[in-house]
Amino acid sequence: LWKNAINIALRHSFNAGWIVSDDTPSLEEEPIACAFVAELMNFAGAIKGKEIGQDNTHKTLIVTINNTLVRFRQNLHSSKEDSVNASRQSWFIEAEFAVLKYLIDMRHVQLLDSALLMDFAFSLIGRLSVGHEMMAFFIFSQDDLFSIPDVLNDTESMTSHTKSLQMALLSELCNASSRRAQLEHSACLHYSSNGLQPRPFQLRSLRSSADVIIASGAGALDERSLLPMGKTWLWNLVSSTVEVPKDSLKMAAFPEASNAVTNASDILSQTLKLLLHLEAASLESCHSSRVDKGTKLYHITNVFLYPEEVLSAIERTASALFRMLYDSESSNTNASTLVRDFITACYNHSRISKDKKPATPQSSDELSDDSYATSVFTQGQHSSHGPWRDELRALEDFVSDICESYLEHGGQYESFSMCLRLLLRHDFPPKVISD
Repeated sequence: LWKNAINIALRHSFNAGWIVSDDTPSLEEEPIACAFVAELMNFAGAIKGKEIGQDNTHKTLIVTINNTLVRFRQNLHSSKEDSVNASRQSWFIEAEFAVLKYLIDMRHVQLLDSALLMDFAFSLIGRLSVGHEMMAFFIFSQDDLFSIPDVLNDTESMTSHTKSLQMALLSELCNASSRRAQLEHSACLHYSSNGLQPRPFQLRSLRSSADVIIASGAGALDERSLLPMGKTWLWNLVSSTVEVPKDSLKMAAFPEASNAVTNASDILSQTLKLLLHLEAASLESCHSSRVDKGTKLYHITNVFLYPEEVLSAIERTASALFRMLYDSESSNTNASTLVRDFITACYNHSRISKDKKPATPQSSDELSDDSYATSVFTQGQHSSHGPWRDELRALEDFVSDICESYLEHGGQYESFSMCLRLLLRHDFPPKVISD
C-alpha cells in the first residue's frame, strides 16, 4: 500500500511546471494516495526520535522515497511540463511538500542523498501557487538546501552559504501588507505541516490568481503575489533590477545606495554560485535540465547590464557560469532552438515592465506582424517561423542596452566580449545584428 501510494503521489515530482488544463479529475486513487502519503509523513515526522517494531522504520521509509525519486528523476530528465487540472495540482504539491519536510527533518540519516533533496525542493518551488506561501517560506528557511560546495575553488571542503539570497526570498513573501496577509492565510491552511495551531481567519485573506489579473495602477506590483514563480525562478533573480547613482563618486554621500550595491552584489553572487553548482551537476540535476540553454544564456547575459560597482563584484562567478553555458552550447551541433528560446525569454522578461506602462498608439507607417517579421529576416528559412514584431522589438531594445553598457564599462571584461559574440551568431535576425 505504501509503495503504491508513494508512486502515485510523487509521479509529478521534478516536472518543470504545470500546464493549465481542463481535463477531468482522475480516479479516486489520486486524492486518496496523496492524502495517505501526506498523513503518513506527518505521523512519521512526529515520531522521528522513536523506532516502531523490530526494524528501522524511518530508514525503510527513506529508502523507498529515495528510490522512487531517483526513478522519476531518471525517467523525466527533459524539459517537460505536465498538463494537470488545477483541482488536482494541490493534491500532489501537498504530498510532495510533506515528503520534503520529512526528509529535511531526517537529513541526518546517511541514506539520504542531499543533492537529490535539493533537486526535489527546487523543482517543487517552481510549481507552488497562490496559497502555498507557507511551504515556500519553509523551503527558503532551510540553510542545508542552499549550502553548496565552493565550485570556483575546486574544493568541496569549503562550503558557500547563501544567507543573503535566502533573506531576499523570504522578504519577498512578506514585504507588503497584502503578501503578509496571504502568508498568514497560507499558514492557517497548512498548520498541520508546520506545527501551528488552527485558528479562524478572515475572508479577506482568501486570494486567488484572479487578484493578480485584475490588479492595476501604482500598487499593482505590491498586490501581485510572489507565487507562482515558475521553473525559471532562480534565473529570474539574476535578471532583476538594481538602482544606484550613476556617478560612483556620489556613493559616499549616499550610504543607503552603497548598502544597496553591497546587498545586491551579495545576493547576485550567491545566486550565481548556486546556479554554477547546479550547472556543474547538470547530468544529475533534473532541475537544471528543465530550463532551455537559450533561456539560461539570456538571463546570464542580463548580468552585464548591472552597474560597474555590482558587475566588478560578481564578474568572476558570472564569467565562469557564462563560459560553462556558452562552451556547452558551442559544442552542440543541434542548437537550432537556442536563438528562438533566447528571443522568447527576452520578450517574456520585457513584458514584466511594459505591462505596467500605458499602451502606445500604433503609428500608420508600422508594418503588420507578418510583414515586419519577414522584413527583418533575409533568409527564407527564418521567414517561415520568425519572431513576431513585439518579440523583435524587445530583442532590439535589449541588444541596444547591452551595447551601451559594453561601451561604457564592459569592454574590460573578457566574458562581456563573449556575450557580444553570442549575439553576433548567424541565427540572430540580421537587422538586429546590423543595428
